[in-house]
Amino acid sequence: MRRFRDAPGLRRPHDPRRAKRRDGERANARLSPYHRRHATRMAMEQATTGARAGSRAALHESTQALWLALQRATRVRIHARSLHPGGWNARGCGDVRVQVRSSRRLIVEESGQWGDVARPVRFRGASAWIRITTGSLAIEEVRPGDTSPARLADLVPAGRAVWRSREPHVCGRDRYQVSVKLRADRVEVRWRIEGPGKAGILRCTYERTGLGRSTSNDPD
Repeated sequence: MRRFRDAPGLRRPHDPRRAKRRDGERANARLSPYHRRHATRMAMEQATTGARAGSRAALHESTQALWLALQRATRVRIHARSLHPGGWNARGCGDVRVQVRSSRRLIVEESGQWGDVARPVRFRGASAWIRITTGSLAIEEVRPGDTSPARLADLVPAGRAVWRSREPHVCGRDRYQVSVKLRADRVEVRWRIEGPGKAGILRCTYERTGLGRSTSNDPD
């Protein structure tokens, strides 16, 4: 039977991956139980390190894309929705001007008006966006002449191209929570306000003029 098994036409083709795996199994069999456990632990640590490096790279890419999208924004659309029956609901829009103060700090200025109320109301405001570490951001309220901006939120990654406040911002008896989503053509910032005197959701969409009006299917 051996002469048939060794016949050239019946031999199994050489497979480098199979040979490498077989050599590894033989080498592992010669190891002591301690060394086998050590080798297994080292392999798991290497795999974990590789996965973490991939996650950091993806997070850096998302954060950089968010940063560029904010810098390019020229228009903001705002939708305010009260969570109280009969509360104030309105939509507004305005212009956006972004100042790049450094590679880690942007000043986003916005001005416009609420347009679906009986008498349009003007609004104006500014916020500072700060890159702290890879993936971590902060938002501060900027007021004219104020040398110490108020920190509104510390944002941490909460999914692919999604950031959420680490903890609510407390102002008096009200609590503010924020989430940020990077879309293909816009940045969506959603504030949720809860308190004894007011409760509502404020959605701000920052986009570039000329890209068309986008709509979001996300529920409030």
